[in-house]
Amino acid sequence: MVLIIASLWLLSYIGCSEQNQLVIHDLDENGVAQGLYGKDMTLVCEFAGDSQGGSLIEWYLPSDPNNKVKKDGSKAFVYQQLDTNKYQLELVVKSVEMSDGGTYTCRLGQMVTGRFEEKAKATAEVQVMKPISAIECPEDQWIPASLDEDGSMNLFNQAMIRCVLDGMPPPKISWRYKHQQLSSSAKYTMKPSEGLQIHGVSKSDSGIYTVTAKQPKQINTFIRDIRVLVFVKPEITLPPRILGPFKNAVVDGYEAVLECHGIGDPMPIIQWYKDNKALSHSAKYLINSNPTVGQLKIVKVRYPDDSGTYVCRALVDSNAVKTNLDERAYDERSITVDVNLRPEMLHVSNRFVLLGQSVIGHCQVRATDPVELYFQKLYDPVPYELGVQANDSRIKVWRTTDPGSPLTHNLYMEIQNTVYSDTWNYTCHARAFGMHYWWNTTINVQQVAQFHPREGLSYLDEYAGERYGWLNNATNISCRADVLPGVKWSWYRRGQQIVDTKNGTFQIISLDRWTWSESWLQIRPCKLTEYFIYDEYVCEAVNHVGLNQSNIMFRKASKPGAPIVNSYTVDETSVSINLQPSIVDGGMPLLRYELMYRAQNGRQSLYGPVSFLLRNQPISLDGLLAGSTLNIEIFALTQVGRGFPQLLSVTTKNIAKRPSPVKCVSGFEAEDPYSYTVRWIVPNSGGRPLQGYRVRFRAIEAEMLSTHDPSVSNNLAEDTKQKRPVIRKALSTWRVIEPTFNTPYLNNLRLLDLDQDTTYQLVVEAFTETGYSLAPIELQLQSFARMELLPNHPLDSSPSQEFIFDPVSKLYLPQNKTVEYIPNWYVFKTPKDTDPDGRPFR
Repeated sequence: MVLIIASLWLLSYIGCSEQNQLVIHDLDENGVAQGLYGKDMTLVCEFAGDSQGGSLIEWYLPSDPNNKVKKDGSKAFVYQQLDTNKYQLELVVKSVEMSDGGTYTCRLGQMVTGRFEEKAKATAEVQVMKPISAIECPEDQWIPASLDEDGSMNLFNQAMIRCVLDGMPPPKISWRYKHQQLSSSAKYTMKPSEGLQIHGVSKSDSGIYTVTAKQPKQINTFIRDIRVLVFVKPEITLPPRILGPFKNAVVDGYEAVLECHGIGDPMPIIQWYKDNKALSHSAKYLINSNPTVGQLKIVKVRYPDDSGTYVCRALVDSNAVKTNLDERAYDERSITVDVNLRPEMLHVSNRFVLLGQSVIGHCQVRATDPVELYFQKLYDPVPYELGVQANDSRIKVWRTTDPGSPLTHNLYMEIQNTVYSDTWNYTCHARAFGMHYWWNTTINVQQVAQFHPREGLSYLDEYAGERYGWLNNATNISCRADVLPGVKWSWYRRGQQIVDTKNGTFQIISLDRWTWSESWLQIRPCKLTEYFIYDEYVCEAVNHVGLNQSNIMFRKASKPGAPIVNSYTVDETSVSINLQPSIVDGGMPLLRYELMYRAQNGRQSLYGPVSFLLRNQPISLDGLLAGSTLNIEIFALTQVGRGFPQLLSVTTKNIAKRPSPVKCVSGFEAEDPYSYTVRWIVPNSGGRPLQGYRVRFRAIEAEMLSTHDPSVSNNLAEDTKQKRPVIRKALSTWRVIEPTFNTPYLNNLRLLDLDQDTTYQLVVEAFTETGYSLAPIELQLQSFARMELLPNHPLDSSPSQEFIFDPVSKLYLPQNKTVEYIPNWYVFKTPKDTDPDGRPFR
């Protein structure tokens, strides 16, 4: 409230001759003195006559004309001013108000016999003046409207621009709009006590209105611009909803985002309230009030403090509307938020039960509803349902809530007539508002040790009921049992407990798992113990439930039987034999095969023994002479030693021929721009010793054709069928190399002094006294040769034979061997040189 300065009008009046000497100062020409409203006012009363001893001057207020003003008054007080010729009394009125107007009286007199006897009097009428002030004149005002179904604006017929002013004397009020002076008319009505009333309101009536108020004699002037807005009432188009992060849920400890949408003309702003209290941007609340869209983020939700009713309010973006709400200026919707507690485990315990008895598992969870609770066996995809289980009537599940604590939920699972397989982890699951929590509990079905069955196990299995050992070889005999709780293991022989000797004859190793346990007795026979160590042994498992025993027989191993020859293959230079272990292995695992042979012709020397690993099947002898008869002995070896021999007599084919074609296994791409390593498989010598190799190569221009020889198509690799090189032009003459032949196993040669980025044709042949591997060959188009091709014979010459054992006739019957085709020549290419130093010195 602006304090208005008022003036005081004093009207002086003097009675008799002495009264003419009693004067009130500071009066205008009309006898009026002016003061300021809200300020302090002073009036000075002076007696200008001759001094009379004992005379007094007193002041009287209009509100209390019978009692003089005292020197120590709170609202008004007086004090005396003296000079040589005058006698003055000054009246001070603090913070003049409108009620302080009226007649003020100054009296001159003496005290006679206790009473004041008046001799002179002067009076003044005081009128309080108040400057112009605005009681209600907002700078932002609005004219509400609505929208018809067709979208057009529907305004009210009349609207009042409020501007209520106060002042004394009353001011004269005028209005201007768009720089034009307004006057009362059919469009406008000026109401000094209310404001400016507009008739026939339209959207064009929005704008700046200026109100001017003046008091007489230009004492005070008031001017204010009022911004008037025509708007459509806001409307909530999307009521407040929970945007996330959980679907339709607000969760303790997490953030939460609420959102709502609104429309209007102009676009409204969105404000948020909780339990009728406005929310503002803070560390707790993050408010995003974009036009038409409002979001409220609760940074960290707390239970139950943040539960309540949240209101989304859409209102016109105007200060006047925000501070002076009108139901036509806003729309609001509310949402009730119940903060959810995350499921928290209060109690879960492991349970122990004797086999065949009943057990109850209990899971206690603190959470707000709704919460889904269920038990599930670990690794079982199907959870247990409430009630008796359809697939196992022994199991029943039920759920309760504590009467005194509705947040405490109990889930129970009962298993009747427990069996050992019920020992397992059972998981208590809690699901709420899209989140998943779980806790494990264990049910342990306790029982005496139940040994794993030994029937059907091979004596090579350490868990078998019969095991074999040999001198200085450690052998494990083992016991495994399903048991809970863990057991203590002991081993016995002939009623005497065996003592663990660590690195001695006996060593005991035991291992306790969760639901099973096992123990090993490692026996290492020696010459001093062989006479008693092969015997029956007993393993004993003891826990607080009971005791159980299992027997194992430990026997002395023997030599293995002769291996079985399933089949063998013979050609001019080699014998290949497929073996099968004997059904009699002596109780020990096979280690390898050994082979010895003697040729009946020639020097008849005994060759061997030669060892072959079990996985290297078939075993083969290479480099033999054509027409040789061999007496072969084959043995199986174990830790016991060499077993009984298998005798086999074979004769190599008697027809000597050229060596087989050489099969190269090096790749098409050379690794070095100026060299290439040729690698090949040692070929069949054809019944005569190899004497060496001839390697030919030349630079060519070639292309790859998608053709192949139909006569051998079924024997070609897929990549060979797809592409075959055809030589278009020779770029150099043949270079021929015969490498030094100092070993029959020679299988590689490095070609040097090549050119970079060049394709080469390569021919590799082996030779013996019968000739070279290949007959005259076609060097332009690649062809294929049979590995068994004989000199001067067509392609279908009889191949080498495979002999397969017939269990009916007890004879080895011949079978044809599959024929392999290989190229008569190869191509390779050197890469481009990327070394900045270029070709090395040559």
